[in-house]
Amino acid sequence: MEKNQPINETKAQILSVIFHTMGGKNGTYSLCSVDAMIKTIFKRFGKVVKRRWVFQCLRYMEDIGMINRKERKGQNTDGTYWQKSSQITLCAKGARYLWKMGVAGAKTLWKSIIAWAEGKDKRWPNKKDIYPLRTNSNEIEIPRGLKALVGMVGTSV
Repeated sequence: MEKNQPINETKAQILSVIFHTMGGKNGTYSLCSVDAMIKTIFKRFGKVVKRRWVFQCLRYMEDIGMINRKERKGQNTDGTYWQKSSQITLCAKGARYLWKMGVAGAKTLWKSIIAWAEGKDKRWPNKKDIYPLRTNSNEIEIPRGLKALVGMVGTSV
């Protein structure tokens, strides 16, 4: 799947639902479940979507850097596991896309994301969550043992 192609209508609607369930321009993350997203899309846009398609859309938007998720799961003292819906946050790219679509409040959100990323706030989401596709260095660090192994190639054994 091409990462530079424009997103389709359903993905744009899901982004809009995430933005509005975050509390608009004042929120930092959404706790909206997939079932709630499906109901909201039907109520606001009159479109019927299935769970699997919503999960695929969320995964695609996470892969291209528009949203980021933080899973919430753990283990109780009796050994049972618990799981809640993920915290979903809009990345700078997703907020910018919503702003270009003309969603009210998205420009303010985008500006607050940029201002926040330049600050020293240590809470989640972090800078790597806001800009997931950027890396700090363009070099690939090669382990010392691998360098020695590569140096032996071409020499007599």
